[in-house]
Amino acid sequence: DLHSDRREKLNFYEQALFEKGVAYFQLNQFEQAKKTFQTLLQAPEWKNKPLHLSALFLVRLYLKEHAYSLAEEILGRLSACLSSQD
Repeated sequence: DLHSDRREKLNFYEQALFEKGVAYFQLNQFEQAKKTFQTLLQAPEWKNKPLHLSALFLVRLYLKEHAYSLAEEILGRLSACLSSQD
């Protein structure tokens, strides 16, 4: 079915983009990692593990920059998202 095929491709894309962000993070290329995770988190709903983990990595980057309000904003959105999935 066309819808499930599209969803599968989107999941693959999100997973690949997440892994790219992690690779930047591990290479201490924090600005590139941040941009990658921010791109992923533009999705209207955070429904899968790559998006959840991207949020946590982005929080780590914001904390590293002392951008505490941005970190709290992401954590709040993630918490609301996870609560609604229970």
